[in-house]
Amino acid sequence: MQNVRIDRVVDDIDGVTFVPPRFLGYAHVGEVRHLFEDPEPPLLLHPEKIGFDHAPVNYVDRLK
Repeated sequence: MQNVRIDRVVDDIDGVTFVPPRFLGYAHVGEVRHLFEDPEPPLLLHPEKIGFDHAPVNYVDRLK
């Protein structure tokens, strides 16, 4: 198929979206569309965000 638009939706710092890493030769497709938490808590105080941002409920809430 040609001329098919692909959006890659990424919630903030969802750690799963970095796997597999580029240095292993993998390249994600599509134009990245970032979702962000508002207000954004500082990552240094909340490192668990890397795992929690993968929860589907976060994607749904932030798409509203």
